[in-house]
This record gives sequence, structure tokens and C-alpha cells, in this order.
Amino acid sequence: MGRGDLWRRARRIFEAALDLEPETRLAFVAGQCGDDAELRAEVESLFDAFDPDDRRFESPVIGATALIDANRSEPPDERVGTVLDGLYQIEAFVARGGMGTIYRARHTLLADRVAIKIINPPWGRDAAWLRRFRHEGMAARRFRHPNAVAVYDLRTSTDGTTYLVLEYVEGRTLRDGLRRRGRFSLPEALEVLTPMAGALDAAHAAGVVHRDVKPDNVMLGAGEPPLVKILDFGIAKLAEESEAPAGSRSWIGTPSYMSPEQWGEPASDGRPGVEGTADVYALGVIAFELLLGSRPFFSADIEELRRMHV
Repeated sequence: MGRGDLWRRARRIFEAALDLEPETRLAFVAGQCGDDAELRAEVESLFDAFDPDDRRFESPVIGATALIDANRSEPPDERVGTVLDGLYQIEAFVARGGMGTIYRARHTLLADRVAIKIINPPWGRDAAWLRRFRHEGMAARRFRHPNAVAVYDLRTSTDGTTYLVLEYVEGRTLRDGLRRRGRFSLPEALEVLTPMAGALDAAHAAGVVHRDVKPDNVMLGAGEPPLVKILDFGIAKLAEESEAPAGSRSWIGTPSYMSPEQWGEPASDGRPGVEGTADVYALGVIAFELLLGSRPFFSADIEELRRMHV
């Protein structure tokens, strides 16, 4: 399937899903996409690009990032109450994203509270997505910073379940903060942006590029100023890894925050690939959004959004 055909098919699914109730969208998109991980990623990117302030289209599942929110409802889940690998007692469901499901858990021996991120089917059967999930653990363990969620372990259980053991953080996302407040004052924005910049700087120094910096991937914990944590290095790139050949895969990132080079444009310095400057670009978009209450560019048409950013 060509790039244009993929976009058109994803957009048809996206537009049809908008007419459905939020609780039925996941099943609809899953049925339309089947085992096509690339198509599914495109559809979820369209949901991420759509105006997040229009609550009619809000869905806690489609396009969501696996994050910790103490106020989320906890639907029944067969894993709750079980013990994973004899080490982690699963206490509660927390959230589900396009790639992983998060649970609150406790270490059975140490009693430490942790978050467990388990890869979702059908990604567990997809070699490329499984490799991407493992890169999350590799990337996040490359550096430690007080404003980045710590990754403690990456394991594959005897039944084939691949999962990450993460630092447990309670709070709300920066996206939730924007919805509640509309915009931030300059001092309030700096209380968020400064620790974010510090964490990204540490990541870049370690050769790690996040590539999906957005308000949904930033936690605001309790306290004044709030504890700030960057989440989800699930699509992070280790800087020394080579890029796939042009046209061999879809973009990586969330369209509303993607730098021109993530859209396939040559970098201004002529260097190939996506580097830490892409995260700096996304941080600039977030700064704009915090101070003005809206993003600099918006369009439901993905090709028009690309043109705006480029």
C-alpha cells in the first residue's frame, strides 16, 4: 500500500469512528485495521491530531498514551489480582494505549509499588512492534533524570508476555491541565517547561531522542511547583541507530507536534535522520500551547497539517 493510499484509508476509518460513541471506537478501529499495525498507527495519529479540547471526540483509548492517572476508572480486567512472574501482584488497571496496557502493582517481596506496562495484542505477534517496545526499555534505561519516569526492568515472562516495570507516578497529564485551565501564566509555564528541558537535555546527552513529546506524555504530580515527569519513551530512537530506508515505514510521532524532519523534510543542517532538535521543536509547540491555550497549527486534514509544519 502506498503512502497516499494508507493516509486515505486511515482517514476514512478515522472519520467513520468519529460518528461512534467513544466506548465503541476501539472495537471499530480494531476491526477495520485487523493486524495492520501501520494502518492502526495512522488512525491513532489522526485522533491525536484532532482537537483535544472538543470533548465530543475524546476517547481514553484511541490515541491515548499509557500513563498513570489516579482518577481513571478501573474496568474489570482478568489480570487484576494475578501475580506476574511470581514477582508482581497486579492491583489495578490504570490505562490502555495503542501499544501497551498499564497496571498498578506491588513487588511481592519488597512491597514496592510499581507500574507494569504490558504490550498489547496484536503487537506481541509483530516483530517490528515488539522491537519498538524493547527499545522503550533500552532507551529509558540509558539515562536517569528526576523529571523522567524511571524504567526498572524489561522482562518476558514464561508465557511470552513482554512487559516493562516502571516508576509509579500519581497525578494528571499536562493535557488534563490544559483542559482545566485553558492556558498557563508565564511563571506557571516555566515551572513545567524548565524540568522538561532538563530531562530532554539529559536524554540527548545519552544519545536518546524521544520523538513524541506532547502534553499527553507529561505528568504533573502533586506539589507546588508540581512534580514534572516525561513519560513514554516507547518510540524513542537511540541516536546511533540507523534510520530505515525512506518510504519503508510511516512517520513516528504525533502530527501536531512533529518537526519538519519527522515529516520527511531534510534537516536545516543537511544531516539525515531525526535528532534531538525534533524534541526541541515539540517543546516549542508545547510552550506556544501553554501560553496561548491553543496549538500553532491545526487541521483535521493530515496533509494540510504536514504543509503547515513544514
